[in-house]
Amino acid sequence: PVTPPDGLPGALYALRLVSVAFGTLAVFGAWLAAGEVFRDSSWRITATVVFAFTPTFFHLSAYFTNDTAAIAFATLVIWRALVAVRRETGLREAFFVGLLMGVGGLAKVSVLLTAPVFVFAILWRWWRTPGKRRLLAFVGPSALATVGALVVFGPWMGYGFLTYGDPFGTRTHIHQTLNYAPPLGLKAIL
Repeated sequence: PVTPPDGLPGALYALRLVSVAFGTLAVFGAWLAAGEVFRDSSWRITATVVFAFTPTFFHLSAYFTNDTAAIAFATLVIWRALVAVRRETGLREAFFVGLLMGVGGLAKVSVLLTAPVFVFAILWRWWRTPGKRRLLAFVGPSALATVGALVVFGPWMGYGFLTYGDPFGTRTHIHQTLNYAPPLGLKAIL
């Protein structure tokens, strides 16, 4: 049997607590997002409970993984997109959403796929904004959200490009060259 190094079990428990905190943040984000969709508090609570007790999410929040952090930040971005559908997004808000996207991108690059959701929400609000400010209602928030994301995620993209020639780190998924031991067969396990 393999014994873990001293202090490792305690460190793993501490990391699990971090994962639980990210899970809590995700549930809070789902509660906020549900509040934008449902005005009735019972539906808001129902949607949040369904989100929180989805078996996969519940399971992910029990151990340390970057998925829980990614879900938390993606949920917060979606919440802000739902807010942007209802009212015009200010420049500070857009920058803040960009920061959320950037931090989420550090957790898992796929969180950056929430950017089109936010841009679509801004585009929706832009389409509904009358008068001279119409163009600024789209360009300003979109640009500042991009800047916010690049402030956080840009240095990591630069590092990935300069070090590996891959700013998003997706090449490792496409061309797997890591040498893993082959999985044990049933005969070897028994």
